[in-house]
Amino acid sequence: DFTIYLWHFLCYNDCVYIFFTEAVMKIIKLFVGDVVEMKKNHPCGSNQFKIMRVGSEVRVVCLGCSRDMTIDRIKFEKSIKKFIVSHNPETV
Repeated sequence: DFTIYLWHFLCYNDCVYIFFTEAVMKIIKLFVGDVVEMKKNHPCGSNQFKIMRVGSEVRVVCLGCSRDMTIDRIKFEKSIKKFIVSHNPETV
């Protein structure tokens, strides 16, 4: 877990008000070779994907039709339902 500090600026009646908020984001550990089940199905009908590359974008392969695609990591993490196969050493 890590904390993101957000600054909000509001202009009202020629004055600037600054608000400080704190948000906590949980980063999911992803490893090459993991198989994940997604919340939504791929157009082929399968909802299982194998992770091929991990970075700011995640490259995955659909296990139903072998389609290769690259998805933004934040969007990918939000759409994971569960891990089918995990190579995370903490869970072994």
